[in-house]
Amino acid sequence: MKPYYRKYLFSYAVIALLVSLLVVLSDFSIIPGKGTWNELELRSIDFRFLFKKHPGNDTARKIAVIVIDEKSYKKINQPLIFYHTHISEVIDYLVGKGVKTIGLDIELPSISLEGKVEGGYESVYMRSFLEARKKGVDIVIGFSSWENAPLQGYLLAAGEANLAAFHLTEDSDDHIRRQQLYFDDGGKRYYSMPYLLARHFTDGQAAAPGKTILIDYSLLQNIPVYSFDDVYESGKKPGNDHGNAFKNKIVIIGSSLSFEDKHSTPLSFLSGRMTDGATIQAGTLATLLSGSIFREPGVISGAFYIIVVAVLTVFLCYRRRPFPAALLCLAEAGVLIAASIFAFNHLYVIRFVPLLSAVILSFAATTIFHYYTEERKRAKIRKRFACYVPDNIIDQIVDADMEKLTEGEQRKLALLFSDIRGFTSFSESNKDDPQKVVHFLNRYHAEMTEIIVRCGGTVSQLTGDGIFAFFGAPLKLDDPVFAAVSAALQMKDRIASLRQEWLRYGMEDLRVGFGIHFGDVTVGNIGSAKKMDYTAIGDNTNVASRLEGQTKEFHETILISDAAYECVRERIVARSLGPARIKGHSEVNVFAVDGLRDIGAGKGGDEA
Repeated sequence: MKPYYRKYLFSYAVIALLVSLLVVLSDFSIIPGKGTWNELELRSIDFRFLFKKHPGNDTARKIAVIVIDEKSYKKINQPLIFYHTHISEVIDYLVGKGVKTIGLDIELPSISLEGKVEGGYESVYMRSFLEARKKGVDIVIGFSSWENAPLQGYLLAAGEANLAAFHLTEDSDDHIRRQQLYFDDGGKRYYSMPYLLARHFTDGQAAAPGKTILIDYSLLQNIPVYSFDDVYESGKKPGNDHGNAFKNKIVIIGSSLSFEDKHSTPLSFLSGRMTDGATIQAGTLATLLSGSIFREPGVISGAFYIIVVAVLTVFLCYRRRPFPAALLCLAEAGVLIAASIFAFNHLYVIRFVPLLSAVILSFAATTIFHYYTEERKRAKIRKRFACYVPDNIIDQIVDADMEKLTEGEQRKLALLFSDIRGFTSFSESNKDDPQKVVHFLNRYHAEMTEIIVRCGGTVSQLTGDGIFAFFGAPLKLDDPVFAAVSAALQMKDRIASLRQEWLRYGMEDLRVGFGIHFGDVTVGNIGSAKKMDYTAIGDNTNVASRLEGQTKEFHETILISDAAYECVRERIVARSLGPARIKGHSEVNVFAVDGLRDIGAGKGGDEA
């Protein structure tokens, strides 16, 4: 690998490393807290539930939910605290139907109401609880706080092992996606209601997969929900009951009233409605019983994913312009979305937002770096070419293929050499006045180079009284040979028109020879780090130089090779001079150029 590319690749590797470090630090220090980053990550989980497939087992069918809905509330027409007789009768009905476990997601009073309500209060519940225990049915009651803990009588009737915590676990955006399974308080452990129900249902076999689990809300579609009033009426009308709908099942009794126990969950994202607590408890229970336990990446694996994505993004952006790089990054983001959905369906939660932020930051960093390096490269190219091409040509050069300009390429060019006849004797005769010689050369080169660049040529070297120029690089020309011949003829005419000026320098008869050849050469910046020239090298360059020398032998001003002649034979007036011996090369047929057939075409070549 070339040193330039090694340096470039190293820079991109540093970008990938810095982006990875930034995202990893933000992922484990900024994102877990409140704020935009974490909310986006949490909402992405809600989005993934849109595509979550059902696990395919029937464990969730072992659960049923009975809710006090609007219909039940209007029918009973009492405050919820006075539903004790109705709830007791529903419990009796469920026990009679062979229910295995009941979860009472209704907070029982923390003060005695026995003597304040006609027919009793605690005694109504305790009778049902005791009857259920006799028949082997566990009734789990809950508490939201120790200040509002249910009376000891309820606990004695239901059993000390049947007290659970109502607590629902909220994420930083106040949505409920996870559930804590147990709570430690003063050396004593309390289970959450769904986890305690799962333990009773499995006869203590259900084990906590972790302290907190992500609730699989897709399981709720298989959990039947019944109106409390319908079940209550079924208990009064044996011929119109629910049959075996509750046999060997876990039944959760709760409220779905709009003003009672409502929470934001992923279902709110899907349907726009709040979710009642009983449904959340049922979803957690179904998750535990089905084994549909989501796994989330730890610190090491999460950091590894971020590094991989950052490196991949930098690789996709490597030496690409922003627009195609952006398209590739969009495609990569699409793949990440598909991968996160696929993994979610297989119970693995990929932290999507950190990965997406790695893509965005990597793209931004590489785009800035690309812009910075391109601008540096453009400035370098402009500096290198400023000496021998005009500004408007430089503007086109800097938009061309940078690497070919700076590293070299093989190309067919029209090569032009010119030299002043008798300049050696002129400089010798004026050796006591070097300023006169320098001023003359500067004036001469200014006139000649202007014509060359106007015709689309590139001045490669000014060697004393000699000029080496080529046509077709760095910018390609449609007709480089014609541009070179046109330039030579215009230079010849310009020299003649400035005869009075040359006389002032003591050049009474300024004569110049031109040699033009066409062929393959290697063109590029050649030299060292301290001195570099954009030039052309190769055997064909030597041929063009030797042709210029042959102008003395043939006493002609402009000589072109047969290779150049074949390109412009229909548009120039030329005479064949036969073969000429070229030092270090085989003989070349040469032609003397007298002018153009179409004078209007002699303004210069057309740039590609």
